[in-house]
Amino acid sequence: MRNKLKQVWRRFFREQNTNRWSSGYREDRLAIRSDLAGLISEKSENGEVAIVHGFIDCDGGMRDNIVDTVPATVTAVEHFKDEQAKWAEGPIWMNLEKPSDTTELESSSRDLAAEAHENGHPHVLYV
Repeated sequence: MRNKLKQVWRRFFREQNTNRWSSGYREDRLAIRSDLAGLISEKSENGEVAIVHGFIDCDGGMRDNIVDTVPATVTAVEHFKDEQAKWAEGPIWMNLEKPSDTTELESSSRDLAAEAHENGHPHVLYV
């Protein structure tokens, strides 16, 4: 039993660390952070960047165009993303924008479950 478990773990780690396909299999975290830093420098104003985000919760409530500003650093943006993902009850989305471009955005909310019931398809939620 112990040897079998050891073999399974070895196989698992070997598969995780082997590049089986030529592209896209292994995540290059440094490249992702570098791309994020470039986007942040492009979208930052006065040391801040705006994050426009939204979500659908487990009850079918959808919120969109929520604007939060964070310091224009990779760490701050990643921390914000991780905190949103940690408490998410459904899909979430977010975009980086210049703070001046988000001044006229208004947050919106919809009850997708109620809309589905009213439209005669209470078993499926459409966005």
